[in-house]
Amino acid sequence: MKRAWLAVLLFSSSPASAGVGRAGGVVLREPFGARPFALGQAYAALGDDVFGMYYNPAALSRMRESQVATQLMQSLVDTRFGTVGFATPVSPHQAFGASIGYLDAGKAEIFDAAGNPAGSRSAQQDLVAQLAYAHAFSLPVGRLHIGTSGKVMRSTLAEEVTASAYALDAGSIYERPMAGGTGSVGLSLANLGPGIKYSGGLATGSHEDALPVTARLGLALTRDVFKADTLAAALQVERVFHDDSMFQSVGLEYNYHAFCALRMGYRMGQDQGGLTMGLGLSIKNVTVDYALGLLQSFDSVQQMSLHYRFTIPGIRYRATDAPTPFEVMAERFKEEAAAQRLFDASAQIELMKAYFPDKDTSPYKIRLDAAVHEILLRGASAPRFHYALGLRSYQEASWHETVVNLEAAQRLQPQDS
Repeated sequence: MKRAWLAVLLFSSSPASAGVGRAGGVVLREPFGARPFALGQAYAALGDDVFGMYYNPAALSRMRESQVATQLMQSLVDTRFGTVGFATPVSPHQAFGASIGYLDAGKAEIFDAAGNPAGSRSAQQDLVAQLAYAHAFSLPVGRLHIGTSGKVMRSTLAEEVTASAYALDAGSIYERPMAGGTGSVGLSLANLGPGIKYSGGLATGSHEDALPVTARLGLALTRDVFKADTLAAALQVERVFHDDSMFQSVGLEYNYHAFCALRMGYRMGQDQGGLTMGLGLSIKNVTVDYALGLLQSFDSVQQMSLHYRFTIPGIRYRATDAPTPFEVMAERFKEEAAAQRLFDASAQIELMKAYFPDKDTSPYKIRLDAAVHEILLRGASAPRFHYALGLRSYQEASWHETVVNLEAAQRLQPQDS
C-alpha cells in the first residue's frame, strides 16, 4: 500500500505533472541570475553577461570580457535552485558559454494506507547543462547578434522516478544608437525539443510532459546619465506554450559610477505576485547581485549571484569605450577639483585608494594639494580661503582648527563654502 501513496505523491503533487497540458521540466522555468530576476526577468533584449544566455543565447556576443558566475536562490518551502556558468568571447564577434543548473525541491513525506508517516524522500531533483554559441555582425547602422544553445536535463522524482530531456534555444538581438544611448530589440525561442518522459518505479511508460517551449520578445534602452552613471529600461512579453501562460515584464536599473546598481521590476501574469527589486555592488572585477521577489502570501523569494570578470591571454576582445570604474572616479575627482569643492575631491581620492589599493593616486593628491596651496597664497581675503584652510587642518587631523575655519568660511563666504 505504501507504493500507492507514493504514486499519489508522484503524479498529483509533483511540480512536473500538476495538471493536464502543463509543461514539464520545472528547472527550465526557473529565473536564472539575480540581476535578471530583480528586473522582472525582462532580459531578452538587455542581457550582456553569463546569465543572458538563459533568456537569449545571442546575448553572449555582447560581452567584452570573460566571466565566471554562480547563483543561489531560496524559494518557497525548502526549494533551492543554483547555477554555475562560464562564458567568454573568442574574438570580437564570437562567444561561447556553458553552465550547469540544479533544482532541489526538498523533502516530501510518505504515508501508508492508514495515513501514518512512513518516512520521507527527496521530492524532486533536477539537473540541466547548457552549451551556447553566439556571433555578432556589424551592420551599417548598429549590430546584429545571433545565438543558439543546446540543453540536456535530468530529473528525479521521489528518488525512484527519472526522466531525461533534450532542448534547443535560439535567439537574436539587434542594437543601435538611440536617444543618446543604445536601443535593443531581442527575440528568442527556448526549450524546443521532444517531451520529457518519466520512467522507473511506478511511472514506467505511463507519463510524459511537454517541455515549456517559451517565446520572448523584448525591448531595452541603456543610456548614460550624469556623465558617470547609466540608466537602463526593459520591456518584455513572454509566452509559454502547452500550458498557455503569458507574462509581461518591465525592469529598471540605475547604475551609479559602475559601483552600485539599484533595480526594480514587475512581472505580470504570475499567481504569486510579481514585484521584484535588487541591488548590485561591483568592486574591481567582482560583482555581487542580490534580488528579492515579494509574494502575495507575505513570503519572499531571495536570490544572490556572483560574477568574476577577467581576460584570457591570446583572445582579442571587443573594444569598449566605456570607462573603467577607476576612470569614472578619477573623472569625478577632476570635476570636484575644478569646481574647488575641495572636501568632495579629497573624499574621491580616499574612495579611489580604498577600492583600488594597487592604483597610484599620488598624482591626484598632488593636484589637490596644489589647488589648496594656490588658494592659500591669495590671502585671507580670497574666496574659499578659510574653506581651503579647513581642509588643510582636516588633513593634519587638527579637528578644532578644522571646525573654526569651516565656521569662518560659512560666515564670511556662505556662497562658496
